[in-house]
Amino acid sequence: MKKWIYMFCMAVFLASAAPLMAAQPAEQPSKDTVQPETTNTEKSSPAPVANVKEPVFNFDPVPDGFKIVHDFVIQNKGDADLIIKKVHTG
Repeated sequence: MKKWIYMFCMAVFLASAAPLMAAQPAEQPSKDTVQPETTNTEKSSPAPVANVKEPVFNFDPVPDGFKIVHDFVIQNKGDADLIIKKVHTG
C-alpha cells in the first residue's frame, strides 16, 4: 500500500514539474536536457543538468475509485546535485 501511495505521489509530483522541464532556452543542445542559466565567467562552477525523456504525460479521464500511475524518469547529467525543491501542478 505504501508503495502505491509513493508511486502516486511521485507521479503527481513529476507531472506537475513536466511543464517546467519542457520550457527550455533555444540554445539548448538537446530537447531532453534542461540546464540552469549561467552567467559568463572565466571559470564555470559545477551545475546540475536534468534530463527528462518524457517531460509531459497526459492522463486520460479515469473513473472514480481507480488509481493511475505514471513514472517520470529524471536523470542528472550534470556535475552537481540536482535538487527539486518545489513542484506545481498544471
